[in-house]
Amino acid sequence: MFSLLKRSAGLSNNIRTFSSTRFNKETAGALTSVLSDTDALQIQSIGKSGLTFSDGKVCKGPVIVVDNKIFLWKVPTPTMPFNWGDAIPKEAFKMFETLTPRPEILLLGTGKSMLPPPPAYTKYLNSLGIQVDIIDTKNACSTYNVLVEEDRSVAAALFPIDGYEWTKK
Repeated sequence: MFSLLKRSAGLSNNIRTFSSTRFNKETAGALTSVLSDTDALQIQSIGKSGLTFSDGKVCKGPVIVVDNKIFLWKVPTPTMPFNWGDAIPKEAFKMFETLTPRPEILLLGTGKSMLPPPPAYTKYLNSLGIQVDIIDTKNACSTYNVLVEEDRSVAAALFPIDGYEWTKK
């Protein structure tokens, strides 16, 4: 760093400090990512092809994202009219019992629109110490990214926007 001290005749004693790095032709114009030192998994995009993550993975069906890991979640996508109890049992969230530490927040992205589960689901997750925010998947993805950037303990259970049917092979 260089400091430049300048006094001009006729002007009051102005002191200005400038910091600079030496100019290097090889790195001139290069950009440095502020995220390069982080291992935070983020959601890059969401669309008909599914969710695209910052590590390049693409998932078409429902997923649970927690602790920088992606889990395929074999549950049907909620669409109107939707009966949570018949289609998705409360036990589909059982994995959160085994997590240590547990996330403080679970973002439940329910597809194209918000389809809240029965109160028993949120009560169950709250009993594990997990706050549940139920929103559409697009907003769940952007909220997830913000919370990850803030280094919060967050998980996301995300349903695709256009639905997805698991097939047996």
